[in-house]
Amino acid sequence: LKKLQANKPVASLEGYFISMLAKSKFGKTTFAIDLAKEFYGNLDSTLLLATEIGYKTMADVFAIPVTGFDYAEDDDGEQKGFIETVDELIENKADIPFRFTVIDTITALERYAVAYVLRKKGREDGKRYTDISDIPWGAGYSAVAEEIYKQIDRLKKAGFGVFVIGHEKTKKITSKDGFEYDYTMFNVLGKTADIIEREADMIIYGDMNVVKGDDGQATTNRTLRFRSD
Repeated sequence: LKKLQANKPVASLEGYFISMLAKSKFGKTTFAIDLAKEFYGNLDSTLLLATEIGYKTMADVFAIPVTGFDYAEDDDGEQKGFIETVDELIENKADIPFRFTVIDTITALERYAVAYVLRKKGREDGKRYTDISDIPWGAGYSAVAEEIYKQIDRLKKAGFGVFVIGHEKTKKITSKDGFEYDYTMFNVLGKTADIIEREADMIIYGDMNVVKGDDGQATTNRTLRFRSD
């Protein structure tokens, strides 16, 4: 304890878990890539874990198509599973340039996680589950969220930066005193959204608003908001 040093925060993309949600076509992937380019000066240290193929139009991006949660659905050598990729990143960290990972998107990754949990729980219980709601006591929903975050946490603890991209959805909330308001959250299962919002070091909301310009024409403004707390 005598050698304990006070923590000194540093401006870095590494070792942090950042999440971003916005509507489709906001430019979420472009923002994440531009952020990495601004910080590192190039994209040599950035790896896109692509559950969607939006990166195909981006130059100089290093990307791995992720088509399964543990292992890829198609074993062609080019696609990989999420856990498989995390394992390789951590095991080979000293020999690879990548330090900042972008998961694009959590919405699609969750679909793979659901299939993985259905298989895993089915083996454990000796049953065949076809829907996450079939798993008793709602345990399936928690299991999906925990399996996803377990891998994110492994990357973060290994010193990698993790930037999670997701689509948004809005639900109406009624408080105890009857006050109603709209709440914007990740378009994933409630348990998954809860654990991301709870554990993320930073949450970024992308707003896309259409406004009338001085010339009378409609223009689209893109703005970024951060969780107030």
